[in-house]
Amino acid sequence: GIRDISVWLEFRRVLFRSDTTFQTTAYPGTPVTSVTSNNYTANVNDYYIGINSSSPSTVNLPSANNGKLLIVKDESGHASINPITIQGNIDNDTSAILQIDNAALTLIYSNGWRIIWHICLTVILMLLMK
Repeated sequence: GIRDISVWLEFRRVLFRSDTTFQTTAYPGTPVTSVTSNNYTANVNDYYIGINSSSPSTVNLPSANNGKLLIVKDESGHASINPITIQGNIDNDTSAILQIDNAALTLIYSNGWRIIWHICLTVILMLLMK
């Protein structure tokens, strides 16, 4: 079966737990933001931020109420060569770097931003094929 796996990526800690089920239901009108520039400041109304930039990008996180969810996704499929820096108080650090093609981070605000889910299809497929 699939087992717990801790994956350390680049300089930032991102935990992937294969035994965790995370379910989100998107409703009509769920805010979807497409970003093609290299700098975006998120606001409290954002829910999903899709980055499709041809250069390294930065997403600046806002302060929010506890419980606020935010997803940042590499839509370009080129985060390995154009990393996405997510800036804000994230797990008691100043930033996180998304540097895996097509990956996404889901964050929740709880007295600062917390990474609660990281998914990368390539990593999942590699684990399933072992």
